Amino acid sequence: MEHLPIHLPREAELGGPVQYRWMYPFERYMFHLKKKVKNLSKVERSIVAQSLNEEASQFAEYYFPSEVRTKSRRPVPNLKKFGTGLYSWYQSMLDPRIVRLGLGKSPLVG
Repeated sequence: MEHLPIHLPREAELGGPVQYRWMYPFERYMFHLKKKVKNLSKVERSIVAQSLNEEASQFAEYYFPSEVRTKSRRPVPNLKKFGTGLYSWYQSMLDPRIVRLGLGKSPLVG
């Protein structure tokens, strides 16, 4: 690892800034395209069909009432059914002095 600082400036000089030769965005995009493939014998057709299906469903989602559950619109959990949730449980377990510290009301800080 001692010789790494010697090679890094040369790499920057040859390739320029890393964002122009970084493959991460393209690899992420290929990952999303590969998830769309359902039929391995007709890959391109499968990707196009899934892309059109996603676009059509996103477009049609705007015309549904807000009560209709869609892929990107999940219903809000009913807090009356489940109680107040984990927050009240955690709050009951904490020492009140710690809660006051978290709220910025410390007796130590003037």
